[in-house]
Amino acid sequence: MGLIFGGMIALVSLAGVAMPQQQNAEVNPMAFMLAGGVAALIILPIMYGAMGFVGGIIMAAFYNLVASIVGGLELDFHDGGPEYLQR
Repeated sequence: MGLIFGGMIALVSLAGVAMPQQQNAEVNPMAFMLAGGVAALIILPIMYGAMGFVGGIIMAAFYNLVASIVGGLELDFHDGGPEYLQR
């Protein structure tokens, strides 16, 4: 998701670079737009990965808390032999 959104931001920033700019500007805003698009391609995947990791830790802790209160699931597996199928 970070690569997809970062790519979209990079495309929008490239469209902003293509627009006509003021000639008498002291700072070139095109350089900032282009740098922002490239930074989005690098920073957004890292941020999405970090947020997914933290979210996974929080959800695992929540599941363990609820499972300790409720009791969790108990699964009973049997051998899939022929006598089991004939019941």
